[in-house]
Amino acid sequence: MGTDTVVERAWHRIEDWLSRFAPRFRAELNPPATAAEIDAVATALGVALPADLRIWWGLSNGVRHGIGLPSASLIPDFSSPYPTSIALERWRMHLKVQQESYPPGPREEMARFVAGENTQPASTLHPQLY
Repeated sequence: MGTDTVVERAWHRIEDWLSRFAPRFRAELNPPATAAEIDAVATALGVALPADLRIWWGLSNGVRHGIGLPSASLIPDFSSPYPTSIALERWRMHLKVQQESYPPGPREEMARFVAGENTQPASTLHPQLY
């Protein structure tokens, strides 16, 4: 076996499956993100991106989003991976909504909570939330 990572092997299996069974959706996958696009996300967020996410965006920069594209989703519950540009756009939108809708005390509390969460590994579970 080559030097492919687990993420690369898994993504290639997904692409192969889509090519065989969902070619229209496979056609909606974006080409890989550039290192500059991936670095722009990390810089804007002010955190190091998980290695697996960097690898995956380096394989496919998400799914095309827009009017007239297939209504199917790659992941159940109407989820499709964002390209780097939309990930940043949505992150900024969520921050703006948070800043405009939370009163000052809870806004600072939420900012502290988010800052703490940003130090946790991706997909960290919080038993108190489930």
